[in-house]
Amino acid sequence: MKNIIVSIMAVWAFQACQTNEKTSIITLNLKGAEDSTMVKIIKRVDKENVTIDSVFLLGEKAVFYEVPSRPAEIGKIVIDGKRGSAEVVLEEGNINVEGYADTLYQAKVSNTELNDRLYAYDQESESIWEDYSELYKQQQEAKANNDTAEVARIEKIFDEKEEESNALDKKFIAENATNILGPKAADYLYYTDTNVDEMDSVINAFDRSLDSTNYVKNMRKRMKIWETVKIGMEAPDFSQADTTGNEMALSSLRGKYILVDFWASWCGPCRRENPNVVAAYNRFKDRGFTILGVSYDTSKEKWIAAINKDGLTWNHVSDLQGWKNGTTSLYGIYAIPHSMLLDPDGKIIAKNLRGEELAKKLDEVLPKEGI
Repeated sequence: MKNIIVSIMAVWAFQACQTNEKTSIITLNLKGAEDSTMVKIIKRVDKENVTIDSVFLLGEKAVFYEVPSRPAEIGKIVIDGKRGSAEVVLEEGNINVEGYADTLYQAKVSNTELNDRLYAYDQESESIWEDYSELYKQQQEAKANNDTAEVARIEKIFDEKEEESNALDKKFIAENATNILGPKAADYLYYTDTNVDEMDSVINAFDRSLDSTNYVKNMRKRMKIWETVKIGMEAPDFSQADTTGNEMALSSLRGKYILVDFWASWCGPCRRENPNVVAAYNRFKDRGFTILGVSYDTSKEKWIAAINKDGLTWNHVSDLQGWKNGTTSLYGIYAIPHSMLLDPDGKIIAKNLRGEELAKKLDEVLPKEGI
């Protein structure tokens, strides 16, 4: 069997040498892979996954021969019948993909410049968050025990990790402004409209050959939407069903300061922030302040259960379409939690206020006496 595999690889290598075009030879070594299972390379084209090549696994191995585009693109390796994928930069050279068929997303993709860079970056990024699950568990236990000091300590750790992660991302983006890795990382980092000006500067710093990539196109599309929902502009109206099935419009709450809170029962950061939102609501609800929760759930039962468990006693709506919720395209929301504070005329006066920032802003803008 080994001789067969070596022979196949030799044929591919020979073919690569016979063409004048620069080539990628992608060699897979996936433990636990069954013979005759199809493995594919797919890439994203106009919001669709398109298969650009496919081969059959033999002896836990397979080889792809590709002609990389300019600039190099990023594809995903997938195995029929298996979940997950491995990202690969389709660049010139001999690319090795090593791992297990059942955990393809953990495979090591290496042996070419950009793939080595991407793997090192992913490893460093993962190391920052490797203890997230344990910390979250500790925080939940502290909340159950009303240990506010411990909750605050862990929240501070989360904030520090977020800062460390963002710093790593920005460094990686700057170092890869001339290749596909820069836009890839930037597209992931700038998924909210918190730093639109910074995002614009980052895009402008990229090599112009990268303008045609999906990553840059996605970022420019988001920026175009965000231009319509900037602070100082009137929030676009929308209407969705409340927990009883009745339609409720954002505009029906006009006359009060409104926090429009986009969240979901499955969103860990949203649930962690909910105690702060509850505290703000209870403190300011008699001073002309209310909240409209907009859920990105798909299960009505889980949505309502989370509302009850977290004590969210304000108005809630959802179309139960998950990330296809109508507000995602209306407001350019690509990550949650996300929130907007509106004045009584429906104008956006702040976004994504967290913790004490929300309470401080509300105390600043709300009348001292109830209205």
